[in-house]
Amino acid sequence: MNKKDSLIAERDHLNAERRNLIAERDHLNAERQRFLNSTSWKVTKPLRFISSLFKGMVRPRSILRKINNRLKRNSEIKKENQRRIELNKLIKAGHPISVKALHDNLNND
Repeated sequence: MNKKDSLIAERDHLNAERRNLIAERDHLNAERQRFLNSTSWKVTKPLRFISSLFKGMVRPRSILRKINNRLKRNSEIKKENQRRIELNKLIKAGHPISVKALHDNLNND
């Protein structure tokens, strides 16, 4: 078998595969159409519409989680600000504070 014959055989194989894929696509399209025309699909259309409206809504649990995380962050910020205020009072009062002590105090939880 020469090069030309092998290319012709490959072309024929690809054409047969293409025909099989087209037949499979047509079969799946027909099946989909039967499904869309079924009574159950038509009856549940309003329910699917209503559920699609709820898909974009945020769940209450995720809202509570976000609020809780924000409160924790705010609490940490308040603690850090309070420590800074206390350190500033000590510095203004003339107490000697080392850089290490400042660092330790600011990073202390």
